[in-house]
Amino acid sequence: MSNLLRKRIDAIQSQYPLLTRENIGRILILDSGINYKKQHSFPDHFSHYELILTIPTLSNLSILTLLNPKSDFELIDTGVSGEHVLLYKGEFVDSITDYEQRLFDFKNKQEPFYFYVEEINGDLVLKLNPIQLCDFFQSSKGEMPCQFCFRNDMVQRFRNISASELVSLILKQEAAHDSLKTLQSIDELSIITGSYKNNSEYVEEMVTLISGLKPHIRESLRVVVGSHEGKPLPILKQLHKAGVTTFAFPIESLDDTIRKTKMKNRKGIIPMSDMVSSIKGAHALFGDDGIIIRLVAGMGDALDETFIQHVQQLSELGEAGPHWNINVYMPFTHYHWKLFQTKKPYTLEYIFEYQSIINTYVPQDRQMRFKISP
Repeated sequence: MSNLLRKRIDAIQSQYPLLTRENIGRILILDSGINYKKQHSFPDHFSHYELILTIPTLSNLSILTLLNPKSDFELIDTGVSGEHVLLYKGEFVDSITDYEQRLFDFKNKQEPFYFYVEEINGDLVLKLNPIQLCDFFQSSKGEMPCQFCFRNDMVQRFRNISASELVSLILKQEAAHDSLKTLQSIDELSIITGSYKNNSEYVEEMVTLISGLKPHIRESLRVVVGSHEGKPLPILKQLHKAGVTTFAFPIESLDDTIRKTKMKNRKGIIPMSDMVSSIKGAHALFGDDGIIIRLVAGMGDALDETFIQHVQQLSELGEAGPHWNINVYMPFTHYHWKLFQTKKPYTLEYIFEYQSIINTYVPQDRQMRFKISP
């Protein structure tokens, strides 16, 4: 590893001893992006490039980050086809594996949201979502996409579809592709939920998706469903009966001030006290391994006693505690990218302190560190 990068990581770790070297390395790369041939993740209004790569000396988990020609991290070609190395301020860091560059072209015709993802452990996950309008954002101009999951760019690419239509489409396309063989081999069915008028409609759509696909998938796989707003126990019981094994809570923020300003819900503001109650109810039903709590670092949570109490309280549920997915707030739209250039919503020190608090109460093996997490 680069001496310059090692010294920087050591200095940060001396200030935040609860952070792992992996935490620090991933956070630094997510914060600055990677310079590859002076490319830009947002070269025009219709294109969004993402870079996915694995840096073995930092982590065996891949990192999804942005292309930034001003980054201190530079990816260069070795001269051998498909082989790259990573530099930090001109010094060698590591050889890169699993390199991939993805383009989202928003001039393409809108398509339903369903695709396969192979996780770092080799699991094959089918991700699907019928509705693209999140239930947590409404502006003075009318309903608009939420700034967390399905932002303006995503809505330009994906279109809404009913659960029954999505099931029919998946079965038709997968049958034509390989006679449903890929569908039958998945390890997880992950349903990312959007906006529904009420709990009855939500349950009906989720049950339709699960019951429609169940005859064509293996019995012993994970079925993950979630909701930003949480759900009352009777609803959770219906989902459990339908075959849901894991309930995800993408609550994003533990700060009621942030939830009131950035997570407005057309059904009303949902305070953390309600979310905690919902998480406790779900935990009693699904158990330690059946709960995922997702947070987004960098939205502005006050890292105060209330924040610490929420993390500690939720981490102590059950014997092992739920799984946590800690993400970093990143600019995934052209608008947010420009905003980050002039008024970044967080500092690196803030992210380090945030993750340090998480590490205080949540064991590393309970943190589900996905491609954009620290």
